[in-house]
Amino acid sequence: MHFVGIDVAGSKKGQAVAVMTEDLKVTHLRHGLECAEVAEVVLSMIDPGAVVAIDSPRSPSDNPGGKWGRECDRAMHRRGTPIQWTPPAEYFEQPNHDKEWMALGFELFKAFEKLEDQGEIAEVIEVFPSASYGHFAQLEVTLPLHFIDRKAKTDQLDAVCCAVTAWCYARGCHEAFGDPKEGQIIVPQF
Repeated sequence: MHFVGIDVAGSKKGQAVAVMTEDLKVTHLRHGLECAEVAEVVLSMIDPGAVVAIDSPRSPSDNPGGKWGRECDRAMHRRGTPIQWTPPAEYFEQPNHDKEWMALGFELFKAFEKLEDQGEIAEVIEVFPSASYGHFAQLEVTLPLHFIDRKAKTDQLDAVCCAVTAWCYARGCHEAFGDPKEGQIIVPQF
């Protein structure tokens, strides 16, 4: 079984992807991927039982009156985790909005939800590395250093964090924040 972490960074930097095995060994670590190629690249590196964790909101906020934020955003904020509030759908209709990475994340979720429906992956979840770091101190992850690119290391490490969070999720070692209908952020819990 594989665990995939995707750090969404926007079209200029590209997306980072980490693939990890059951024994916590990172087998693939890529960066600079265009949004349109992420699903295809991931499918070439995994088996059908994979859990995919994406560092992005699953969908825009659906709060009336254009209020930003989803319940999972508010839950993270209450925990003291700095969050980037998720705007409502109307915000993304503006031609020059400044949340391109979120819009790309919505596209990635749609692509992976389709793969989930087709049985190509087991599940796709929403994660937030800033909330996950520090929750798996007892785990030992094998990450070959030759995978790390000095210019993309932060995005790559976030992708690895997402993959580890997917691993925790698959074992039931997690907490889900938010409303399942609106979107939930998964955080490791031991």
